[in-house]
Amino acid sequence: MIARIQGEIIEAPADGSVLIRVASVTLRVLVPSCAESSYFDEIGQVVELHTLFYIESVGQGNTLLPRLIGFRSPEARAFFELFTTVKGIGQRKALRALAAPVSLIAQAIADRNVKFLQSLPEIGKRTAETIVAELHGKVERFLTPASDDDGTNGMGGSSGFGGPLGATSMCNQDALNWSAWVPSEQREIADQALAVLLQLGENRQQAAMWIEALFKRSAQAAVQDEDATDAPLFGDAQDVVAAVYQNKA
Repeated sequence: MIARIQGEIIEAPADGSVLIRVASVTLRVLVPSCAESSYFDEIGQVVELHTLFYIESVGQGNTLLPRLIGFRSPEARAFFELFTTVKGIGQRKALRALAAPVSLIAQAIADRNVKFLQSLPEIGKRTAETIVAELHGKVERFLTPASDDDGTNGMGGSSGFGGPLGATSMCNQDALNWSAWVPSEQREIADQALAVLLQLGENRQQAAMWIEALFKRSAQAAVQDEDATDAPLFGDAQDVVAAVYQNKA
């Protein structure tokens, strides 16, 4: 079993894989969709990846191909192994579905947030419900950013905004100049939520408008609520993303 490799990134072809030269051998390594863009700026740099080796059956089982999957951290690899124990989720589907940081997906599972899980590529309502049913109570170790696979934990990781969930490190876009509806103490969370929405395939301008509208409605509701407190409108980026998709539904 190939458990870990260290080598130079020579190509990031944007097809769900990276090419890594290890000594005189070049390996094609599959990577989760949330991590794919983080390798573009690292071409020519040496990285260390924690890997999983498996055999993929193609052509109705007539052909067996060896595959290598790479992760920035052992925690991200462990979450992938757990995620693929869910009925109906194989390695390829999991690679595409993991379009958000591991810590964010783990938090959604812990919170039984089916709406958020449905927003991930290839995850429908039934599969999201199955994920919650099978993994709830098993994801506590993955709730911190140390589990994320977005380029901030491995050697030579790309830069990002950081933050409690590590979500914004998936996106190299500059932070927006939010309107007054987004309180200054909540703008880092808004930046993180925007990065997640972009990684999930949403249009940048549209996603920013959704977030602005969400904060505006929440602020107006708080003003009208006589029992409202001075607590933040949203606790973290997951709250914002979940609320955005709830309003879209």
